Amino acid sequence: TPSPALAAYANAAPPTAASLRLSFDDAARAARAASQPATEGQGVLEAAATRLSNLVTVRRGDQTVWGDAVSGELEGARQALDAGDIAAAVQKVEALPEKTRAPMEGWLRQARGLLAARAALNELVSPKGQG
Repeated sequence: TPSPALAAYANAAPPTAASLRLSFDDAARAARAASQPATEGQGVLEAAATRLSNLVTVRRGDQTVWGDAVSGELEGARQALDAGDIAAAVQKVEALPEKTRAPMEGWLRQARGLLAARAALNELVSPKGQG
């Protein structure tokens, strides 16, 4: 019997690394929109500072000192994805706050499905106990 990770694609095309890269931008755009702080009720200067903090990010190494940490994390996920490291991209997206991650759940589901299918195929090709 095929593993559940492979059986899921018996009647549907599995996601590919290329399709994940293509769908990442739309998902990331939705995540960024969900992460935008509300500016209602703020004064003009406060609202401008809030908007500016979403455009400019000051980083020290991997840490966001000021600005939009979400964009930094999403850019890190994109770089991992472009390098072919889907697991690292998934890990970075999963670490986002729930409100921000929610719009990316469809993308995450596809990425996890591809990782699970690859792992199941590896198990078939090299069963345990056979180096």
